[in-house]
Amino acid sequence: HNGTNYNSALDLVKAVVNEVLSWKFGDDSIVSAVNPENSGKMQITDIASFIMTAHTMGIEISLDETAESIKAIFGEEQKVEEGKDYLFKHPYNPTYRLRMVAAVKDMHEQLVSGKFVEKLLTTLLDPIFTEDGSLLKTVLNHKFDFSDAVDKGYITEAAFAHLKKGLGSQLPSLLNMPFVKNLLANYGIELSLPTDFSIDAENFVLVNTINDLLPAIKTLVAKLLGFSIEGPDVISIVQNFLDSYLVDSFYKGLGGIADDIVIAFATDVYPDMDDFAHPEAPSYYQPNKAYEKDGVRLSYLSTLNKGSEVGATFNAATQDNGRVPSRVTANFDTTNSTTSYTIKFYTEENVYGTFRLFDENGNVVGDVSTSKSAALKAYATNKTDYLDTTAYKEFSNGVKATVFTQTKPQYIPLIDLGLLCLTHGQIVDDNDTPYIYGDRDKAVANSVIYWNVHTVTINGLEAGKTYYYDILGNYETDGEPLEFSLVEYIKTQGYEGNTLTFTTAVGRDVDAFEFLTIADIQGMIQSMYDNSHEAVDALLKDERINTFDFILNAGDMCDNGKNFNQWGMALDTYQDLTLNTSVFFASGNHENKTGAMSRYFNYTEKVGEEVKGISGEYYSFDYANAHFTVLDTNDATTDGLGATQLEWLKNDLANTDAKWKFVLMHKSLYSAGSHAFDGEVKAMRTQLTTLFAEQGVNVVFGGHDHTYTTTYLVDKDGNVVDKTSKDGVRYTGDGVLYITLGTLGTKFYTYRENDMTTDKFNKDDSILHTLDSQTFGKVKVEGDTITFTGYYFNRATGKIDQIGNSTVLGTTPVKDNKLMVILLSTLIPGVAVIGVGTGLGIYFSKKKKAKISA
Repeated sequence: HNGTNYNSALDLVKAVVNEVLSWKFGDDSIVSAVNPENSGKMQITDIASFIMTAHTMGIEISLDETAESIKAIFGEEQKVEEGKDYLFKHPYNPTYRLRMVAAVKDMHEQLVSGKFVEKLLTTLLDPIFTEDGSLLKTVLNHKFDFSDAVDKGYITEAAFAHLKKGLGSQLPSLLNMPFVKNLLANYGIELSLPTDFSIDAENFVLVNTINDLLPAIKTLVAKLLGFSIEGPDVISIVQNFLDSYLVDSFYKGLGGIADDIVIAFATDVYPDMDDFAHPEAPSYYQPNKAYEKDGVRLSYLSTLNKGSEVGATFNAATQDNGRVPSRVTANFDTTNSTTSYTIKFYTEENVYGTFRLFDENGNVVGDVSTSKSAALKAYATNKTDYLDTTAYKEFSNGVKATVFTQTKPQYIPLIDLGLLCLTHGQIVDDNDTPYIYGDRDKAVANSVIYWNVHTVTINGLEAGKTYYYDILGNYETDGEPLEFSLVEYIKTQGYEGNTLTFTTAVGRDVDAFEFLTIADIQGMIQSMYDNSHEAVDALLKDERINTFDFILNAGDMCDNGKNFNQWGMALDTYQDLTLNTSVFFASGNHENKTGAMSRYFNYTEKVGEEVKGISGEYYSFDYANAHFTVLDTNDATTDGLGATQLEWLKNDLANTDAKWKFVLMHKSLYSAGSHAFDGEVKAMRTQLTTLFAEQGVNVVFGGHDHTYTTTYLVDKDGNVVDKTSKDGVRYTGDGVLYITLGTLGTKFYTYRENDMTTDKFNKDDSILHTLDSQTFGKVKVEGDTITFTGYYFNRATGKIDQIGNSTVLGTTPVKDNKLMVILLSTLIPGVAVIGVGTGLGIYFSKKKKAKISA
C-alpha cells in the first residue's frame, strides 16, 4: 500500500489509521506572533485532544468566535520554551483556540459536502479491497498449505490427515448427496458443484472455493436478505455493490451524521463560565441575554424561575418538542372514499389532540378533543395497553368527528447513525413483546419513550367537497388548557392560509381528475430532506403540476423505517406538499417489518359489514371511475408475491368494474438498476406481467431503484407493443405501461442496463443514465384517455423540466398499419409507372396524329 509491502494485517491497519490521523484541517494563514510552531492547520489528533480538554474544562469553542473576541476573554498569547509545544496546546491559548475554530469550520464544510467521507472510505477501501495487493484480495488469493500447521505444532499428523480427508473427499461427497440437495431445494437453494469439486488442504485457495459455491451463496443471500448479488466471481460482486451504493448522497448522509457529532462535542453556544479570568465569580446560565423578569436577571438556577413564568420567547411550542402536531398524514378513507376522511398526527405524551372544523368563511363550526385527565380516568377502570381515550362530536352541519388517542412507545434514536442506531428508546422487550403504558422503567438497556398518536375520523361528508379544519395539541393546566395550533405554527414558516383543507373523493360519474406520483424520498438527516425539498418548492410554483387531487407514494420515506426522528424530518419537511391533500403509500423495503404503515397512515378495509384498519400492508380504493391497487412487495420471495396477497390481488382486480386500473408497488418490475436482478423482482416480473395484462391494468408505478424509466406497452407475454394512433395515443388493450419513478430524494443509484428490462424502455421518455436530480410524475385522466408526464428538477435553473413526451393511453384500438404500408409501398410505384407510361403514350400518340394531319 502506497509503495510499501506489509507482512501483517495489523501493520497495514496501523499505517492506514496513522495516515487518517495525520490529515489536517483549518487555515494556514493563522500564525502565532510569539510561537512559530503554533500556526496553520491542525491534525485530527490535535483536534480530538482539544475537544476532550475543552469539554472537560467547560470552555468549548463557539463557531462565531473571532481573534478579537478570543483575546478579549483569554488575553494575549504568551511565549513558551522552544521544544515544549504542549504548553501552548490548550483551549485557553488564543492562537491555538483560533486555529481550532478554523479547523472545525473546515471539517464541517468537508463533512456536509461529503468530501470527508468519500476521502475516508477511499483511504480505507484501497488497502482493504480496491488495490491489487489489498488485504482482502491477498487473503482470498493466498495459497494455504495446512501441512505447515503440523510443522509448527498447531495440529498433529493424525489431525491433519483427518482434515485433509474431510476437505478433500468427505465434504464434497456430503454436499453432492441427493438428500442434501433436496433439503436445500426445499428452501429454494440450488447447489450445483463442479464434478471435480474438492478442497486440497495442502493447496487451498479461498477464492476458488467461494466461486465454486457462488450459485448457492447468491440464492441464499436472495432468500435471507432479499437482494441479488451480481457478478461472475466474489471480487466482481463486491465491486458491483460498492459502485452501486457508494454515491454522493451516501457520502453526504454519513458526513452529515458525523458533522452533528463533531459540532455537538466541539462547540458550545453558551460557555459554562461567564468570566474565565475570575472562575470564582457567580455564573448565569441563560438561553437568552434578555431572559429577565421584573428587571431581575434570571438563570436556569434562579429561585424566581418557574415554568409558568417562562414565556414562549424562551420555550416555544414546536413540532420537534411535540406540542405542535407533527408527522401529519391525511387521506380520504379507502373504504368509504366519498363520505369519510381520516387524519393522523403525533404529540408528546402530555399533549393531547384537538380537531377543529371551520366553515368556508373561516368561522368555527366546532371542535372535539381528547385529554389526559379523561385518559387517566378511563385507565383507572379499564387498563388498556396504550392509555386509550376517545372523544366524539356531531357538529351542527351533520359532520361527525372522532379523535382516538393512544400513548405509545417510539423508536427514538439516542445515538443516530442514519440506517443504524447505537442506542434508542425501546419499543419491544428482549422477547419482541411490545412495551405498553406503564413499562417506562422496565427496559434493561434504555428508557421507553412515549408519544401520543392521534387518529381523527370524520364521517357524514359529501362527495367531492372541500372542508376546512385545524388540528391542535392541547395541554391541561389549572386554568384554561393551552392550545398549540398547527396552522398558526406553519404560518410562521410561510403558510398563507387561515385553515387546512381536505377534499373527499368524487363519485363514479366523474371522468376527469389528476394525481401526482412520487417515490423514494429516503433521507437519513435533516439536510438531505431540506435539499430534496427544493424540488417541492419548484413543483408548487409550477402551474402545470401544482393542482392535483391526491398523491401516490411508492415508498421508502426514510433510510430507517423504524426511526421516529426520520419520520418527523420526512413528514414535517414535506408537509407543504401533503397537508391539504390525500396521500396513499406503498411500503418500501426500508419500511419492511417496521410497522411504519400502521404507525403513520390509516387505511381501511371492509371485513363483513365492518370497516377496520387494513390487516396487511396492501389495500385498494376507488376514485371517480378508477380503481387503485397498492401492493406490499416486501411480501415477495424468489417465488413471487406471497400466496395470500396474490389471491387477494386476483380478487381485487377481478371484482372491480372501474374503467381504469392503476397499481402502485415499491419494487419496480421493469427498471434499470441493480434491483432488476433481485430474485423476488424477477419472480414477480414473471408472475405479475401476465396477471396485470389479463386483468386490464393500465399503468403500474414503482420505485426502489432510484432510476427513471417508462416502458412501451408490455403484453401478457412480456413483449413490447409499440403502436400509436396518428394522434400518438396508445391502445390500453395492447398491454400495460410500467413506470419507475426515480426518486424525489437525493440518493441517485447507478443506472444499469440489462437484458431483462431495458429493451422494453421507451428511450425518448426515459432517462438512460444515473440521475443527478429529483424526478416524479403526474397523471391526468380525462374522458377516454390517460396522460402520464414525467418531470425532472433542473437544479441549474431551479425549475421543473418535462422528461420527453407525455404518454397517452386511450380506449380506441390502434389499427395495424403494416398491411397498408405494404400495399402503399407496392401500389404507389406501380401507379406511378402506369401513370408515366400512359402519359408518354398519350404524348407520342398525339404527336403521331399531328404528323399525319400535316
